[in-house]
Amino acid sequence: MTTNMFFLPAGGPLAQDHVVRLDDAHSMLVAAHAAAKDREKLFTLSNTGFYMLVFKLSVHFCRLQEKVNRSR
Repeated sequence: MTTNMFFLPAGGPLAQDHVVRLDDAHSMLVAAHAAAKDREKLFTLSNTGFYMLVFKLSVHFCRLQEKVNRSR
């Protein structure tokens, strides 16, 4: 299973397919998000898409696939 990528298909205002790379995360200033309030929303994930994104984020960032025994 690939957990470091999330696919966003073209449709609606998205003219092209996009791939989100979770292993290439960057921080942004809060001011950059404040300026985004005036912009139009490009898309909304369905419930299935949202839960798939949350699942992939959890598996990727929690590193569940490393099989580390944490039962002690």
